Amino acid sequence: MTYIGAPQHILDNQLYLHALIVLALPVAASNMHNALRYLPELQANLPRLLPSFCIVFRENSKRLRASFFANELVQFMWTQFISVKSDFITYYLNELINCGQKRSEACVLLKDILVLSNRLNFEILRPELLTPLGSKKEAFGSH
Repeated sequence: MTYIGAPQHILDNQLYLHALIVLALPVAASNMHNALRYLPELQANLPRLLPSFCIVFRENSKRLRASFFANELVQFMWTQFISVKSDFITYYLNELINCGQKRSEACVLLKDILVLSNRLNFEILRPELLTPLGSKKEAFGSH
């Protein structure tokens, strides 16, 4: 993590290292314990790690999303991601909003992210990433 400029207290936190391993493994939560059978210290942390670093990607849950974005490691990595991949995020958001069948679901998701961002005092989506979607009123489904 040093090559991306992570603060030392993040580098020194073994739980964050375990979180990155869980995040990177292409394994379902139900198979994670077996996949990590040779790493007993990491296995011991699975109950704390699975919701925020594995299950969150398979379930649409406000509670899991809040736990994920409240994590200091995630906030650091997410800030790097939205900085480097802003074009991709803008494209994805446009596709999400412009998909006729999913438009109302996308607007609900974006509203939830905005509320969560305000609650955590953490910018999950920078405002300029939403600009190409049209006016804020239109993008968030206010008709």
